[in-house]
Amino acid sequence: MSKQRTIRSTFRAGIVATALMAVVASGLGTIFISRTVADHQTQQYLLKIAENAASGIERAKPARLERLASPRGFTRDHLIQISSTGKITGTLPRPLVPSDLAASSLLRGHYLLATRGNMAFIAFPFQRTLNGGKHTFALVLTRPLPSMLLPALFVALVAIVSAGIAIFIADRYTRRISRSLLKLVAAADRIADGDLETPLDRTSMRERDLGNLAGALERMISSLKAASSSQATFLLAISHDLKTPLTSIRGFAEAIIDEAVEDPAAAAGTIIRESGRIEHLINDLISLARLSASHYSATRQPVDLASLLAHLSQSVTPRATANGLTIQLGLPDAALWASTDPERLLQLLGNLVDNAIKYANSKVMIEARLDHETTTITVADDGPGIPEHIRGAIFNQQVTPTPGHGLEIGSGLGLLIVARLASILEMELGYISPFASGSGTAFFLKIREPAHG
Repeated sequence: MSKQRTIRSTFRAGIVATALMAVVASGLGTIFISRTVADHQTQQYLLKIAENAASGIERAKPARLERLASPRGFTRDHLIQISSTGKITGTLPRPLVPSDLAASSLLRGHYLLATRGNMAFIAFPFQRTLNGGKHTFALVLTRPLPSMLLPALFVALVAIVSAGIAIFIADRYTRRISRSLLKLVAAADRIADGDLETPLDRTSMRERDLGNLAGALERMISSLKAASSSQATFLLAISHDLKTPLTSIRGFAEAIIDEAVEDPAAAAGTIIRESGRIEHLINDLISLARLSASHYSATRQPVDLASLLAHLSQSVTPRATANGLTIQLGLPDAALWASTDPERLLQLLGNLVDNAIKYANSKVMIEARLDHETTTITVADDGPGIPEHIRGAIFNQQVTPTPGHGLEIGSGLGLLIVARLASILEMELGYISPFASGSGTAFFLKIREPAHG
C-alpha cells in the first residue's frame, strides 16, 4: 500500500507548482516578445543599410558596376545578378542558398526581408543599364540576431529563486494550516474514544473554513453530550420501569409461597397485571429499536382510510367499554384514500387510541376529514390533558408515565414510537392540549398523499 500524501505536502506542491508555472509562462512569453522585437529591429536596420548601399551603387559609374558584376565583386560585396529567367549569379552569404530568395519577386522590384536560423537577411533589388541592356541586381546583407541564451538563463534563475520563495512561503503557511488540521484530527480522535469533555483548541485557526469545521465539531460534541445524557436518562427510566413491576411480582410470589396473603387469587392477578406491564414495555422497546434502524421503510399501497378507521374503532371498543368509555367515530361521506403502509398506519393510530383510552374520562373521538387533497385524522379524549412540563418532549424522548384507568401505567414510549412512525410514513404529526374546556388532548395526523381506489 503506497504512503498517502499529507495535506501539507499537497498544498506546498500546489503552491510551488503554481509559482513555477507562472514564472515559466511569463518568462517564455518575455523571451518570445523579446525575440520578435529583436527580429523586427534587426530587419529594419538591414533595410535602412540596404537602401543606402543600393542608392550608392545605383549612382556608381558603369565601369564600377562592371567591376562589381565580376565574380570577385559578387564574392566581395554580396551583390548578385538575377537573369530574366530567375537565375541567380553570385555568391550568397552563408548559410543562404538561392532557394531562400524569391527571384520572381525580386525581378518585380520587391525586396525580401526575412530570417533564417539565428540570422536576419535582406535582398534589396535595383536595376541598372549595363553593356547596353537593363540588368537586375540585388544587394544581400545579413546580420546575426541577438542570442536568447542570456534571457533563457535569466528566466531559469528567476524560476529557481521563485521556487525557493514559494517553498518558504508555502512551508510557513501550510505549517499553520497543518497544525490546525492536526488539532481537529486529534479532537475527532478524542470524540471517537468517547472523550466529550476536553475543549477544542481553536487557536491559530484564522481561516473561515477551518473555523466552520471546528464549529461543526463543537456542535457534534454538544449533540453527542445531549444524546449521551438522554441515553443515560432513558436507561435509568427503563431500569426503574422494569424494577418496579419485578419487585411487585417477586413480593407477591414470595407472599403466596409463604401463605402470607389472604387472597391468593388477587395476588396472582397482580402478578399477571405486572407481567403484562413488563411485556408491554419490552414490546415497545423492540418496536422502537426496529423503527430506529436505518433500513426500516414503509411499503406503500392505496389504503381505504374509512375502512381502516372503522376496523380500528371496532377492535378497541371492548377495552374502552371495560373502562366505561365510548368510542365516537366520525367519517365524511366522501371516500378517503391514501398511498401509505396500512400496517404501520394502523400501529400508529392504535398507539394514539390506546393512549386516549388510558386517560379519557368518558369518551374517545376518532375523526377524519378531507380538505384540499389533505386528509386529517384526529384522535381526541376528554381526559386531564398533557402535563405542561412534558409537552415539548413527548415526541422526542421517553416521558415519565402517569397512571391511567385502574392505575394502568404505560412504558412512556408510545408517543415516541408514534413520532417515529409518522416520520417513516412522511406524515405531519401534532397535538393540541388542552383540547376543549381546559382539558382533553387531540392528536392530529395529516396525510398529504391522496390515492384513489
